[in-house]
Amino acid sequence: MKMMHLRLSVCLLVITVMLLPGCAGPSPKPNQSTAEMTRAAIAVVPMSGKPATKLTIYGGGFFPGEKVRVILPLEGYEMVMAAEGTGGFVVANEAGAFVVKPGGIPLAEVIKPGLYTLKAAGDKGSLATAPLEVLPGK
Repeated sequence: MKMMHLRLSVCLLVITVMLLPGCAGPSPKPNQSTAEMTRAAIAVVPMSGKPATKLTIYGGGFFPGEKVRVILPLEGYEMVMAAEGTGGFVVANEAGAFVVKPGGIPLAEVIKPGLYTLKAAGDKGSLATAPLEVLPGK
């Protein structure tokens, strides 16, 4: 129970920093490309679980209106984690943030236990990753 509270606290801290203005890092340098100026980040809650565990993915630091594809790279293909019926994309709001509630961690027939990297790639060049640990069991 103590570990769950610690994980939740870390996730909330990451999300808060992502969404606060001025916390995105240093000011852009002259001649810096738009993609280099973004400080995109994602967090997945919970950060670990068994297959079928429900997930919520939070994103921040993306460009307003940016179309973002959130994927889970698996052996041989990529599983799209955006909501069904969205064309596989989520659109960042005017603050550059989004929330995705995919069905959850894929079933045991699809994914093996281990550490995976979720990836969020925006159509304006933003890129962010977050770890996801898949635990054994059903």
